[in-house]
Amino acid sequence: MALKELLLLKLTESREQKVAFETKYGTSFAEFQRAWENDKIADRHSYAVEKDYWEWEAAVTDESRLSEMAMQQSKSA
Repeated sequence: MALKELLLLKLTESREQKVAFETKYGTSFAEFQRAWENDKIADRHSYAVEKDYWEWEAAVTDESRLSEMAMQQSKSA
């Protein structure tokens, strides 16, 4: 598999995971994070909610980094 195809696959996976969390919580990660920091998330220290937070943050970070890498790959191709 070419690097470009791998980047696009991983980017799609990250976006799908991000959308799944946005659907589950009805908000963007930035809004969820603000609510988290202001102690407005019910059961925020439960295993399930905390796990979602960290996985959602990873998906958002991965999407950003992979998008940047894909753009750089396109420019150099």
